[in-house]
Amino acid sequence: MNQKAYSILFCALLASTFVTELRAKGLDYAHHNRHKLSQDRTEIREQKQCSWVCRGAQGGSLKFIVNINANLVAIFDFEFNVAIVFDISSNYVAVFNGNTGIVIAINLSTSIAFYITAEISGSVWSSSKVSFESFFASLSLSVFFSISGAVQFEVKKASSEVQQALGVILEKLVFGIEIDVSESFTLLLSISVSYIEVFKTSLKGGLVLFGNGAISLYGNLSGFLQTLISFSNIVVLVGGVQVLISAGINFNFNVLFSASFGSQFLVNVIQQISVNINISEKFSGTLNKAEYFFAFLAQSGGSGSGNITGIYKIASSIIGLIDKSANASITKVIDYLVQYSISSNTDVAGFYSSLDGFVSVFEANANLKASFSGLISIVEALKSKSFVYKGVNISAIIELLIESASKDSSYSLVLVVSVLLQLKAIISESESCSYLLFVLIVYSNTAAGLSILKKLNIAIKVSSGVKNNLLISLFSGFNIVAFLFGNFYSAISGSAIGGIAVAVSKAVKVSSSGKLEFSKLLNASTNVVNLIKGAIQTVTGLSLGVSTSEHRSVSSSDSAAPAVYPSVVKVTKQLFYIWCW
Repeated sequence: MNQKAYSILFCALLASTFVTELRAKGLDYAHHNRHKLSQDRTEIREQKQCSWVCRGAQGGSLKFIVNINANLVAIFDFEFNVAIVFDISSNYVAVFNGNTGIVIAINLSTSIAFYITAEISGSVWSSSKVSFESFFASLSLSVFFSISGAVQFEVKKASSEVQQALGVILEKLVFGIEIDVSESFTLLLSISVSYIEVFKTSLKGGLVLFGNGAISLYGNLSGFLQTLISFSNIVVLVGGVQVLISAGINFNFNVLFSASFGSQFLVNVIQQISVNINISEKFSGTLNKAEYFFAFLAQSGGSGSGNITGIYKIASSIIGLIDKSANASITKVIDYLVQYSISSNTDVAGFYSSLDGFVSVFEANANLKASFSGLISIVEALKSKSFVYKGVNISAIIELLIESASKDSSYSLVLVVSVLLQLKAIISESESCSYLLFVLIVYSNTAAGLSILKKLNIAIKVSSGVKNNLLISLFSGFNIVAFLFGNFYSAISGSAIGGIAVAVSKAVKVSSSGKLEFSKLLNASTNVVNLIKGAIQTVTGLSLGVSTSEHRSVSSSDSAAPAVYPSVVKVTKQLFYIWCW
């Protein structure tokens, strides 16, 4: 878990500028049905937490395969013998453990599921008897919904035994992410709906593009989803699946889907499509714009929180903040920064050399070079460390991110604050640093968030056995008078989560070379102070004199802030949709 310390509470599809703009044009289809599962997700999250499983940040053993005739799509791990299969036509999903013979099949339309073991059916996959490819060739998911003796259940009422069985499978497919077993079905439903939606809409009729053989993947199940969505967006911009088929494009998907970061993927896409299609007419206008360029590289790089992909995600979120995009927020920027700061970031030294592919491709093709002049200008500015976007020095921020890779964990919060101080042209230092405190307090309300705080060297003491609604425990017996009438920084510093405020204060002092005091910044940021009070008030039930109505707006003085933050529950849901699994 040296790369990702976030739980699935903070995992979901990347809400990038690129995707937002495509949605506005009616071109993005992959995300709009997730709300159908919101009620089930909420009820699942309210169940007792079980345990944590983690495979670490390994990769390289996942493959992708399709069955064109049966309209099935599968991702499987040939090393650990687990698989997930999507039935595009019937809205079914099933996960398989080839070692134990366990199958969990779900009807996504009804949220009714079936748990099948090898003891009750010979239809399960046994990896000791047959390879997954051979098993998949004749597979029909419908058989698992009518097996005598199968355990039928509602997804939101899954037993701990079934949750554990699913967790074992998902830890192999979504490696590198800490997974709370009680959240396994939340993750599975989210991923499944998005995969099926892509193939029902922007890639409808496109299984033929992938051929019959297994395709090697870089990264995990959720990361591949992001890459697949990026590919589907390109398909839409080109004109659709039929345009590619008619043009006779034969993709080398082993090259495309094994790209370790977004720039590799984009260069490969351009090279392979431009052979038979004049792409300059299709999407040069999009990729010539910085907001689209960075957002595309952020998404197509997969689900990584650190390394080169992490840099693009941070840059993209900052550009969205500058442009006041619909989905942009300072809390998103902060969350990306925190996740990056606690990652290993082993390959960021190769950030600039990773851009060389663009130069070589466009230098070899005069037409492409002329059509993508805007993109080339962006790349050249990045390589010369001089890229500035509407008054914000993005290159300076990238340099901070790259340099941090050589620092130890004590530098993590200093990095976050250092980047936030670079944004003072669009959001005040008092607002951005105060929002950092707010996000870290939100983290303290979950076991997964506490794991993040620990990696930031912030110690929070929690009563033994408490796993949900941690703020209730943390704020039991605190001095309410100090919060109502005293200095807010002093009040928060003296509370059970005072370690967070102290850590931010130290980071602000170091980052500003002693020129700024966090206590003054926080006390001057009235809207964020009220936001924090409202969050604590909502979770603990204690009255701190702040309205937490569903429609309470943040002060207009922070134009970059999210519009509404009524409670920790609301903010936690927003963070849920920030991270792309």
